[in-house]
This record gives sequence, structure tokens and C-alpha cells, in this order.
Amino acid sequence: MESVSVIVCCRNEIAMIDRFLQSLAAQTASGLSIEAVIADGCSSDGTRQRLNEFAAQHSWVRVIDNGQRIASTGLNAALRLSKGMIIARMDAHTEYAPDYLRECVRTLQETGASAVGGPVRIRAESTWQKAFANAVQFRLFNGGSTVYDTRLEGSVDSVPYGCWLREVLEDAGGFDQYMVRNQDDELSFRIKQAGGLIWQSPRICSFYSPRRSPIAFAKQFFGYGFWKVRTMRKHRTVVSARHLAPVGALSLAAALFPFGLFSRSARRLLAAMTAMYCAAILATVRRLQPALLALFPIAHASYGAGTLMAILQAESRP
Repeated sequence: MESVSVIVCCRNEIAMIDRFLQSLAAQTASGLSIEAVIADGCSSDGTRQRLNEFAAQHSWVRVIDNGQRIASTGLNAALRLSKGMIIARMDAHTEYAPDYLRECVRTLQETGASAVGGPVRIRAESTWQKAFANAVQFRLFNGGSTVYDTRLEGSVDSVPYGCWLREVLEDAGGFDQYMVRNQDDELSFRIKQAGGLIWQSPRICSFYSPRRSPIAFAKQFFGYGFWKVRTMRKHRTVVSARHLAPVGALSLAAALFPFGLFSRSARRLLAAMTAMYCAAILATVRRLQPALLALFPIAHASYGAGTLMAILQAESRP
């Protein structure tokens, strides 16, 4: 019987915590011995109470404190206390199919991969969530990322959440506690550098609930851009064109803006850039849905701003 430890880090997830816990409890355990260690980052919205109640009803669940309130510190703490030979990360903002863990283990065994995971499937209820679910279908929005490809079966650079043999995760050094975000990508980079295979399978099913407001999306994508640069700086890798495009366009527009106050040529160039960008979005989407159309500039501008700030900010590691 395979022993599987689920590690979770969460904070203030009261809107989603019950759904997540229900999907955790529903995991089919045929041939598996399952435990869960959940690190709570000092939640103040009732999440901790729900977690404690759930743990009291399920002896295989343990709730611990994550005083630093950083995902990587909580995950590492949960990893140290876990006992399973297979480690599966789960996220409290996501629901999981009943056979999620079983398919993770099956895929690990069949492929011999160092890490496995499934694509991101969107569970949308609000207007902005539905807009996001539509937007990720387009390359102009997702930048060619494979995580939203629900048909892909094969080797990838990274998977959301992730499932590993314990020895692989421990040999890699666990999660980098310096990385406030982008921990999964950074860990995947180290695993691949060591010669490991990362595999995505559509049989591994989970359902992510996106942010519910444009401000929340802006904060999320700003963080993506910022910590992507920090990952690349740490490993001294070259930034790809798809990561540079938003920051390049944002920097050019910012540089031209002051001149546009006095120069007709600069104003014309800014107007032409804006028109070309809007035309590209309209040609891609072909649907006049305000929230969907607005998500493109929100995501691109926020990602670009985060990237630019990380580039300009001096490196500081504890």
C-alpha cells in the first residue's frame, strides 16, 4: 500500500475552505494510505476554526501553525512533519476530483517522472471568473503556457501543485523559503536541472476558483511578474520573449508618455501602439464582453509592472 502525504498551506480561505475540505475527504483511498498536514498562516476569517473542526473529525488530518505566513515556509513545515513516501501538494483555493491522488500515484508509477500534476481547469461562477476562464484559452493571454491545456499528456517545465516521491522533493531541498510566490516553478526548475522529468496528465483533475475582482487579478499578476524575475535571477537564466513582452511594452509607453505631453509625434506613436494592442485583443477574442476584454490589459500591465519592479529592485536574500 502506497503512503501519500498531502501538504497544504492556506490563509484566510473561508470562501473556499469547505469545498476544498470536502474534496480532500472524498479522495478514493483504494490502495493508498493517506494523511494530510495543513499549515495555516494565522487566518483571521474563520478558516482556522473550520480546519480544526475538520481535523477533529478526521484522525488522518493535522493542522499546524505557519507563523511566517509564506506558502513555502508552511509547505516545508508540513513536509517535515509528514511521513508518506509520496508527497502531494494541494491548494485550498482548489477542488479535487475524487481520484486525484490515485491518478497522481498512478502517473508517477507509469512514467517514472520526478514530479507529476494535471492541467488547471477553471471553476467559474462570477463574471470575472468566467472572463478569466475564457481568457486563458488564448495564447495572447496565457503566453503559451501549458498549464491550461487539458489535453496535453507529456513532459512540461512545471505543473500546478505537484506530486513527488519524497526522496525527490527532499533531494531538491524542498521549497525555497525566499520565494513568496512562484515556489512551484522555482522547485520545478531545480528538479529539471538535476535531470528530473516533470509530467502533466489530463487524468489528474482539479478545479481552480479564480479571483473575483479586477483588483485581485492585478495583484495576482503583479506577483507573477515580480517573482518570475526573482526566480530567473536566482538561477541566472535568460528571460524568454513571452516574459519580456509585457514589461517591454509598458516601459516604452511609460518612456513616451512625458514626451507625449509636448510632442505630437510621441502622442501619435502612443496612439498607434494602443490601437495595435486593442486590435490584437479584438482579433483574438472576437467577442465584445467587457470583463473579458478588460482582463487582457489588466494582466499584461500588472505582470509588466511586477517584472519591471523586480528588475529595478536590488536583490536581497535573507
